[in-house]
Amino acid sequence: MAPIDNVHHIVGDITKGITLNQILQAFKGKLCDLVICDGAPDITGFHDMDQYIQSQLLVAALNITVKVLKKGGNFVAKIFKGSELGFLYSQFKLYFREIHIFKLVYDVI
Repeated sequence: MAPIDNVHHIVGDITKGITLNQILQAFKGKLCDLVICDGAPDITGFHDMDQYIQSQLLVAALNITVKVLKKGGNFVAKIFKGSELGFLYSQFKLYFREIHIFKLVYDVI
């Protein structure tokens, strides 16, 4: 990714403690209003496997989010909808008062 002014860029695996520590150090104790997670695994072509791996990425993102998000802040993420949705919902419900799940549909013109 090309550098962006006033953006601290960290390349790492969010499931690893070292990356979590880099993120926390970058925040220097400050909290944010919004966390956006656009993480996705390398697709295997096996929907159940891809959905499971992506759900684990979201749990890792949640682990980071609860450490850097202000009370009342928002978390936005993409989810591969599937059998893990109930698990993810239960995990996010522990930390957020409201959870909204949207499905985007695109029309080809």
